[in-house]
Amino acid sequence: QSRPSLDILVRIIGWRDPDSKEKMPETVSQKNVTIEHTGRLSFTDYLKKIEDTDIFLDLRSITLENNHCLPIKLFLYAAYGKPVILSDLKAIKKEIDISQFGFSVNPESTEEISKLIGNYIDNPDLYNDHCLKAREMIASKYNWGTIKNRFIGFVTQF
Repeated sequence: QSRPSLDILVRIIGWRDPDSKEKMPETVSQKNVTIEHTGRLSFTDYLKKIEDTDIFLDLRSITLENNHCLPIKLFLYAAYGKPVILSDLKAIKKEIDISQFGFSVNPESTEEISKLIGNYIDNPDLYNDHCLKAREMIASKYNWGTIKNRFIGFVTQF
């Protein structure tokens, strides 16, 4: 609503709540917002579908399970070199400093999320910095060469 001249495409991939698909079109009545619903996709199709994404949002509810499980997609988003806006989960705070390439938020705070997206639009230097830092984090801390021995050691324990 705050930026009626900005055309926005929201891609929603997969569904948890069967009622979500029916509820979503009611929540967005702006002419400049298009919502694309996609069901579950194969991993290859998923990668193709998200490759032109500008900002990744992963706004999962803060439940006991979500709060203690690190979303693996976070690493995929960072590998694409794009900023993220994620639910403020304990598991993420424990592993990664999101502030280097995005923001953690209350997933129910639509106003805060909207302001953060607007901040990227108004501050292209911040956007570009977060893009670069996302790729740098993956290259320096989470590439196979860096994690191979630790990962193999973890697996062989079992």
